[in-house]
Formats: sequence, structure tokens, C-alpha cells
Amino acid sequence: MHGNLTMHGITREIRLDVVIQGTDTDPWGNTRAGLEVVGTLKRSDFDMKFNQALGSGNMLVGDKVAVALNISAVLQT
Repeated sequence: MHGNLTMHGITREIRLDVVIQGTDTDPWGNTRAGLEVVGTLKRSDFDMKFNQALGSGNMLVGDKVAVALNISAVLQT
């Protein structure tokens, strides 16, 4: 899936991988689909610069951010 994401006043196109987990009927008779959406973003692409050095020499916040969404969608007719 791809689309535009705006954070910190900056808009960038992002691409995320989608895996359809399957469909089933919920207790109310609706057809429901399960989706898993995963990908990574870079904070620097959105001019997000805050960080702080730790005593170990590592940084508090990394540039790469993992995105993981678990979505349950209901089919509408």
C-alpha cells in the first residue's frame, strides 16, 4: 500500500506491506477481513531531529521507526 503521510509539517509518500490474514463472519453476521500492515519510516525524512546521547554512547531515539498495524475491517455493501 502507498500513500502520503504528514508528520511535523512535512508530507512524504510512504509504502507499507499488506498481508491479508483472511476473512470470517463475526458474531453479528458481518464479513470481516484481517489485515497486517508493516513497514519502516525514517524520522529524518520528516525533519524530526530530537535525540539525546545516553551514558553508553548510544542515542535515545533511533532514526528508523517500525510501523505495525493489525486491522480488522468490516465489509460494507
